[in-house]
Amino acid sequence: MHPRETKSDGGAIGGRPTARDRMLAGASRRELWILCAILILGALLRGVHLFEFSQAPDFTQPQVDADLHNYWARGLAFSDWEPKNGNPDPEIRTTPYFRPPGYPYLLALIYTIGGPGFIIPRLVQMGLGLLSALLAFRIARPRLGALVALLWAGMMATYPVFIYFEAEFQEPAIFICLLLLLLEQLLAWRERPSWLRALVCGGLLGLAGLIRPNALLLLPAAAFWMLRAGSPRRWGMASALLVAAGFAILPATLRNWAVAHEFVPISTNGGINLFIGNNQSAQGLVVANTEVGTLDTCYDWPEIVGNLSRKLGRPVSHAETSRWFQDQALSFMTSHPGTTAGLLIKKAALFLGPLEPQDNKILQGERTRYSVLRISPWSFPLVLSLGLTGMALWIRRSRSREGAWTAPGVEGERLLRLAGLFAVVWVISFLPFAVTARYRAPLVPLLLLFASVFLAFVVEEWRRGARQRSFPWIAVCGVLLVPTHVNFAGYEPSFARWHYQRGIAYKNLGQLPAALPEYELALKENPGHLGATRDLGAALASLGRIGESIPYFERAIERDRTHAVTWMNLATAYEATGRDQEALAAYRRVVELVGNAPRARQGITRIESRREPPPAGGTPPSR
Repeated sequence: MHPRETKSDGGAIGGRPTARDRMLAGASRRELWILCAILILGALLRGVHLFEFSQAPDFTQPQVDADLHNYWARGLAFSDWEPKNGNPDPEIRTTPYFRPPGYPYLLALIYTIGGPGFIIPRLVQMGLGLLSALLAFRIARPRLGALVALLWAGMMATYPVFIYFEAEFQEPAIFICLLLLLLEQLLAWRERPSWLRALVCGGLLGLAGLIRPNALLLLPAAAFWMLRAGSPRRWGMASALLVAAGFAILPATLRNWAVAHEFVPISTNGGINLFIGNNQSAQGLVVANTEVGTLDTCYDWPEIVGNLSRKLGRPVSHAETSRWFQDQALSFMTSHPGTTAGLLIKKAALFLGPLEPQDNKILQGERTRYSVLRISPWSFPLVLSLGLTGMALWIRRSRSREGAWTAPGVEGERLLRLAGLFAVVWVISFLPFAVTARYRAPLVPLLLLFASVFLAFVVEEWRRGARQRSFPWIAVCGVLLVPTHVNFAGYEPSFARWHYQRGIAYKNLGQLPAALPEYELALKENPGHLGATRDLGAALASLGRIGESIPYFERAIERDRTHAVTWMNLATAYEATGRDQEALAAYRRVVELVGNAPRARQGITRIESRREPPPAGGTPPSR
């Protein structure tokens, strides 16, 4: 039977969608029960992970970008703009947005409604994760049949990296939900073009751009896809798509102009992100060491702007700093084309590699810590192998009539073409920059769709008793599992960094005894870890174990003789243990580095007064 004549009865993958099929209520009762079971399983997994994570120190002490998002959102919701944990003021209120504002504003809305607690935002994001699974079913059910829809929803509900990011103050949960909504609306527009749907699609793309600006590269892809439709109004509606996207990002542009009188459409981090991915020491990961400072966190950006101003001998704005980094990157790319090409290949290998690239935290460390992440059988190499096999199957058999599954029908073809287009654009959009786990997370739902097509094909062939038809494709998937598990980029996750960040979180909570073993484990993993060396010494000194702290301070000074805080800690420790001569030299070094260092000068005065000879006939100064 031709696929367009096959009824979508919960078993067939193809079929002409009806109005009933287009709505969730169009599913059979059996399908709805299975879908409910999938969502319940997804909710249980998320509940277990949330409970376990709530016991971790970084539950209330987020790291790096998540920390900035939390600070930004709480500032908006509660007018609390006092930086925490010794961080400098990131100047969010007075400068153009450095990071895109979409996610922090959403988080602020959640805080405003749900209060200052740390549970509600995670529950909302986990709800969005389950909504994405429901959207996957809704999108695929009328177009590819119930089996593909249920498989796709099941994988969306249980993929561990989704669950991980839903518990973090990061954007993947909301972005993936927007991506699936965009897919649904573009498909609905193609099936029944209307001006309203074109505007909705543009608005969704604009919102996605406010969360991840490179999502705007999906805009020309969506417009091109619209122009291929047969609608006589396609040119006007594609233009409406672009206009709606522009209006969605306009508030951010106007706000940036109001505070800086510069044209910054969304954020100023594009230049340094391009530099991070293209410089002499670039490795494809987010490591931002520059000649005007190190961008460890977004809190460092104002200092980098100030350093560049001093370097150039004139005031430099945030937008101009971004352009300066952009020029540095483009200069490197044009003068080192071979190295740039090699970096592109390495970044592609990282993006599609078997390990989750370094993010705010080390995901491999998180997977060893939390049971839901640890026991899950899903991994990116498996998803990539299944997805690529599904793509190959679709391409090979889309025009064939052999077997139970031949072509998915017109609407299913459109879904797979659009998903494939988005997947390719998404990968390409990050290659000029750098790679992290959260950047590739939105690719996974698209791969899972093709994986569902392949798995549904195998199930259908076995159900029909035509198993031999599926064997070649199972073999293709098995062969693909080999290269997808090979770490071509040579990336190794830093468990030292993972332990160090946990130590910082404990320190910020005031739990120094709990921080000590984390610092020690970081140094066990990497004896040269400078941050762990400094902080372990500081923690020991704060706990009164001053003699034990001195070797760590000395080791840190050997690695970096320009760190004034470490010199000050060492001077204080020397003085407390009676090593005045060494303390005096350390205090003087602090003054050399900082200049105006009142505590160091007081230390010098104290020690020198003790060294003065007693007056004739008097008594020596007391110690």
